[in-house]
Amino acid sequence: MAGPTFANRLTALTPDWLRRRWGAAAASAAVLAATLGFFADIQGLIFGSTMSAAEAEMLADRVAIRMDTGAASGDELADALHVIARDGSRRERDALEMLDAGNGQEALDRLDAEASRLLRRHPELAAQRFVHLGVIAEGVDSGRAIDFYRRALDTDPALLRALNRLGDAYARTGLPDAAGNVHTEALNRARETGNIREEIAALAGLASLDSNTGRYDQADARYQEALELADSVGDLRLSANMLGNRGYVAQGRGESEAARRFYTRALSLFESADDPVGAALARNNLANFERESGEFDTAADNYRIALAALESAGRRPLGALVLQNLGSTAEDRGDFDQAARFYRRALERAREYDYVRFIQSSARRLAWVEMQRRNAAEAIVLGEEALQAAERMGDDAAEADARVLLIGANGETGHHVAARSHAMRAFELFDAVDAPPDTRGYVHSALGLMAWRDGDAAETLDQSRLARAAYAEAGLAGETAEQDRRLATLAVERGEIDTACAHLANARELYQRSGNSDSLAGVETRRAELGCTPPG
Repeated sequence: MAGPTFANRLTALTPDWLRRRWGAAAASAAVLAATLGFFADIQGLIFGSTMSAAEAEMLADRVAIRMDTGAASGDELADALHVIARDGSRRERDALEMLDAGNGQEALDRLDAEASRLLRRHPELAAQRFVHLGVIAEGVDSGRAIDFYRRALDTDPALLRALNRLGDAYARTGLPDAAGNVHTEALNRARETGNIREEIAALAGLASLDSNTGRYDQADARYQEALELADSVGDLRLSANMLGNRGYVAQGRGESEAARRFYTRALSLFESADDPVGAALARNNLANFERESGEFDTAADNYRIALAALESAGRRPLGALVLQNLGSTAEDRGDFDQAARFYRRALERAREYDYVRFIQSSARRLAWVEMQRRNAAEAIVLGEEALQAAERMGDDAAEADARVLLIGANGETGHHVAARSHAMRAFELFDAVDAPPDTRGYVHSALGLMAWRDGDAAETLDQSRLARAAYAEAGLAGETAEQDRRLATLAVERGEIDTACAHLANARELYQRSGNSDSLAGVETRRAELGCTPPG
């Protein structure tokens, strides 16, 4: 589905702005409560805890490390957790302990209940609390994160941070139209009110949507405008983030040298800002560019440097991202055994911290590699783990990915009923997440192959035609030709030789176009066997 953006992989805005706003609001609430004569009771009943303030702050640090998924920046997540540790009720601090133990949904339930109480007693504080809960929920359940941001806006419609975070959450869950509408509203309102930081966030959100749909010129213009604004407020890390985004766009345009310059400048700026985590993630993204450019050795070296830097900075769970990328480098080289080792290390680390988003992605990637290693049974186990993680997050795009994998793995092992069940749900999700035609083609092809093995010629024909149309729409010559060959075989079984020859002629042209000489030779042999008219 939609590809990752640099903005989602780097630390983003500094937490000072949120911290100042919360502190001011909390002070106002304290004065109000004291004036009314019941602040002492509230302090004892609501804010009391068996945990000392120092213990709560240390717990918040541990939870921030455990839950740092990259969905929200590490700083924003840490800030949200520390607000709760510092100012929250006993029940909220207990919820932090649940998060530390990996009981994410139960913790969100408790935090939700406490935020609802806060809304009744101190509505002026509640909107920011709902934003904090949304940031926390992004690592547990994307659907609940969206709900928290909506409730923040219901409480305070002027809170632009909630509006931008809602747009980001929509984009991550495969709802680009909703994300675009929300970010456009945030941009207009930020300009009206002179809120530069939220203007930058809205521009970056819209640019990310543009780049994901190939509108690179528009994306670059938005990122350039955001970069100029970041420079104007002197935020080195935010400027570095925008430089990295421009590198991603340049890469999408095929402008390799420009992309390298942007990525390198982003890394240098994070280093100048004395931000080792930002620098490690920027190096990770430079390595992504190098890997995609075929510079596998250089990429692997930079991934290893980034991994060591993250672990040195105490961000060991986030190393799962880099381990995944090392796995992808090995996979690109065709070394599936090494790829499996890196993906498994990433998965083990994600499991250790109940790192749900990376459990999903690591399990899915490892499952695909196991399919390449002809280990479909293991791929099913891993695919089910990826599916469960996607469902925990409420992420339709991730669920669709997992189900597509399980369609293929179950089909390979003869579990056709399970495969078809996954396909039914996948097709429901495809419309919601705007699945690309090649993904649809893969599912139709797998269903056609299963029907063929089951001896259902009519279903095979229907699915193969749908697969061919989807692959042709995606511009995949090889896959389209394979469906033509399957359709030719079905035509021969029906005694329709002319139809078979027509499909083989299509396949021949496609293989010629893609330079697949081996497959082309096979088609020519089959055409000769059937007595097809030689090409003119």
